[in-house]
Amino acid sequence: MNKFFDYILLTVGAAIVAMGLEMILAPIGLVDDGVTAFSIMANAMWGLRQKLQHIRNTVLNKFISHIFLWPGRGMLTLAF
Repeated sequence: MNKFFDYILLTVGAAIVAMGLEMILAPIGLVDDGVTAFSIMANAMWGLRQKLQHIRNTVLNKFISHIFLWPGRGMLTLAF
């Protein structure tokens, strides 16, 4: 039960960070580091936001499925 509560808190924290990035940092042109910074800069320069979000979501889904499901089964379930 404690692990479930930890996952809930992680999800809430990730949602707060995502809202902060989209509502505060991105509109005024400030960037974070890593993939987030690249995504914000690419959107500002070339308008690649949707393409990068699709790639990020696909990679993240496959990675998470590989961790939480069996390695062979997880990759097959989320194949697009």
